[in-house]
Amino acid sequence: MLQRKKNNKKTKWFYFQAINLSLIFSCIILFGLSINAEEASVNPSAAAPAVQTISETTTPATTETTPPPTTNPETKIENKTVSLTNSVNQDTSPFWLNLRPKILEYLNKNINANTFKYELVGPTMPMKKFIGNVPNAVITVSGFNPNSKSDMQTIIAKAANGEVVSIHIKLAKYRNILISKKNHEPNEVLSIANFQAEKRTIPPRDYDLYVDPPFGSVIINTKLATGSPLKRNMLVQQKIVKSGDYVRVINESRHLKLEFRCQAVTSGTIGSIITVRCPDINKASVKAKVEDLGLARLL
Repeated sequence: MLQRKKNNKKTKWFYFQAINLSLIFSCIILFGLSINAEEASVNPSAAAPAVQTISETTTPATTETTPPPTTNPETKIENKTVSLTNSVNQDTSPFWLNLRPKILEYLNKNINANTFKYELVGPTMPMKKFIGNVPNAVITVSGFNPNSKSDMQTIIAKAANGEVVSIHIKLAKYRNILISKKNHEPNEVLSIANFQAEKRTIPPRDYDLYVDPPFGSVIINTKLATGSPLKRNMLVQQKIVKSGDYVRVINESRHLKLEFRCQAVTSGTIGSIITVRCPDINKASVKAKVEDLGLARLL
C-alpha cells in the first residue's frame, strides 16, 4: 500500500514537471515569433524576398493600346477636322457653296464699289438644307442698308418655297482722311497746306470722326504728330469775329445786293449766328451769319 502511494506521488511529480516544461517551451516559441514579426515590420522587403521574385517572374508584361481617333467623314477635309457647327462661313458646305455666287451677284449690283469695301462672311447659322442652292433656283435677296453705321450687316436670302437664310457681310467705307505733314502743338492755328488727303477704309460708324477740307479757321487742342489723321474732336473753331469788331454785312436778294458796316455784339466762328448793330438799318440789332473773317450775311 505504501509502495503504491509512493508511486502515485512520483507519477504526479512527473506530470507536474512535464506541464512546466511544456509551458516554458510555449513561452520560448511565442517570444521567437514576436521577434520575427517586429523584424518583418521594420524591413518588409527582407521579410518576403521569395514572393517579390515570383511576382516579377510570373507576371506577364502588359501594354496599353490607344484606340485610333474616330473621325466624322462629313467634317474632315484635307486631314483638317472642321466643325461646321462652329463655323460661320461654312466654306465646305455644299448648300453654301451653291448659294454664295448668287449672294455675290446681288452685292456687286447693290453696293457701290467706290463707297464701300465688303467681305462676305457667310450664313449666321449652319445650313442643313436650302432649296435656293439649286443652280437654276430663283431667290430674292434683301436687307442691305447703305446708311447703316454698323460694320456688320445681315442680309436675307429667300427661296421660292419661303425658306430663308440670314447672311453676314462685313463692311468698310472709303473716306478721304487728312494726314498731317508736320508736328502740331496745342492752340496752333491749322492750315490746309500742312495736310494731305489719303483715301482709306474705315468702319462706317467712324465716318463722321474725320474732317472734310476745307475746315475753315480752326485751332488744334492737342498734339498731332506727322503722319497722324486729323479728327473732328481735335479741333476748336477760332472766333474770327469778336464782340466789338466791325464787319461787313451783306443783304442780297435776287435783283439787289446791299452791304452795311456793322459792329458785332457777340463773337462767332464761321457758320455761327451773331448779333450786329448797323447804323444804316432801322433796328436796334439784327442777326447775321459769319461767312469769313470780317464778313457776315444778314438773315
